[in-house]
Amino acid sequence: MIYTALAGSGRDTIVDPIPVPGVDYACFTDQPVKSSVWQIRPFSWTHKEAVRTAKHPKVLPHKYFPRHTLSLWVDANITPGPDIIRVLNIYLREHDLALHRHPRRTCLYKEARVVSEAKKDYPEIINKAILRYSREGLPRNFGLWECGVLFRRHHAPGVVEAMNLWWQEIKIGTQSDQMPFAYALWKTGLPVKTIDGDVRQSPFFSYQDHPPIFWGKVQKSERKREMEPCLSATL
Repeated sequence: MIYTALAGSGRDTIVDPIPVPGVDYACFTDQPVKSSVWQIRPFSWTHKEAVRTAKHPKVLPHKYFPRHTLSLWVDANITPGPDIIRVLNIYLREHDLALHRHPRRTCLYKEARVVSEAKKDYPEIINKAILRYSREGLPRNFGLWECGVLFRRHHAPGVVEAMNLWWQEIKIGTQSDQMPFAYALWKTGLPVKTIDGDVRQSPFFSYQDHPPIFWGKVQKSERKREMEPCLSATL
């Protein structure tokens, strides 16, 4: 299964990949997207913040794809190439999770400072999470990964445990991928295959730059009405 998500409007557009025979492609979206490759699916879980809506399927493939054993997540601005299944089998040969290392940093605490200074999320939310991680003993330079591409054997028990914890961290704290992901890996001890190189120069993906976004942005349709923090539905 290769899948992505697009929530809200005006940031990314979906590009049809060259389809690989025997592979299913799914795009979760609340937009009027048309595709000859991606199977367009509505979100079964939504949040007033579009970023969290998109991250629910991103983080929890074991809830969405019970009949698939392998999955590849790509952010909406990343398009997989035709050799991707061969690469997936290589990366998951000895691990249940594989993704690219962060191209610039190895430390969650440095990432927190960069994200806060760039005003991508509320500093008080970032600081609260980071203080808790520090008190629990998460070391500096533990490692940092870029989460735009995720190769997973998503029903493996260790992956399920780590992804559930990753989601809980995103749900209650910062919407940053990298910081709560690093915490989840450290907390669960899940081994990970770290892919060298930058996904932007990878021969296996096409990458589109996209404009920065403030993660706490509320979808326009939600701004004028009161609602609970989350609207749940059975997956």
